[in-house]
Amino acid sequence: MSVHDAAILRRLERIEAMLAQLVGLIDEPAVIDPMPMIAELTGGDWFTASELWQSVEALRAAAEATGEPTPDVAQAFSGLSITSVKSLGRWLSGRSAEVIERTERTRAGVLWRVVTLAG
Repeated sequence: MSVHDAAILRRLERIEAMLAQLVGLIDEPAVIDPMPMIAELTGGDWFTASELWQSVEALRAAAEATGEPTPDVAQAFSGLSITSVKSLGRWLSGRSAEVIERTERTRAGVLWRVVTLAG
């Protein structure tokens, strides 16, 4: 290895060390709790995961069409890796009964209602 190659390797090692320090300073993005936004979207009414998913996707599409930022609820779903109706249903089923009510299964799916707005 030449002197020039050794100098390049030392410089590369310094750059990698600085990058490692910078990456260590970056905080993980905060996961946003979508439950208050779901409560606002549903207004305390019963809903299926499919209905909620369609509402959020409509908000996302409208924002994209108008050049607006992605809605917070859609960002929250992405942050929680909620990428489909099925994953939304799984996420809802993992919430405690103090947060969300679950009722019988209908032809459209399980009915849910956010407890904080439920009457």
